[in-house]
Amino acid sequence: MADSLNSTALGSQFAADAATRLTDWSRQVMGVSFEVQKALLDAMIEGNELAIGRMRTEMEIATEFFSKMAGVQSVHDIAEAVQDCARQQMEVVREESQRAATQGQHLFEKAAEIFQPRASAA
Repeated sequence: MADSLNSTALGSQFAADAATRLTDWSRQVMGVSFEVQKALLDAMIEGNELAIGRMRTEMEIATEFFSKMAGVQSVHDIAEAVQDCARQQMEVVREESQRAATQGQHLFEKAAEIFQPRASAA
């Protein structure tokens, strides 16, 4: 009889421990899932802001180019306007490339932070 009670107590303790571990694991998975979701949303927001900024810059460059083209009086003036526009475009591409590299680095760092092994809560 005592063995039966002892077995039942051990079985109950085992079930309780398994349930606790499963609950802790589920919390960790949900935490990682939420962190990944937040990181992706943050990256999308930042990407959208950069895209809007890029469109504004492109519009400014185009407006300046058309303004210069409206006032040209010689082939030399056209060449100057085209060269200035090309220089500005190259600068924008350089800045965007630098931002993309920095953003990619931040995403990798965040992913490494999210997926690093964590200490158990128990």
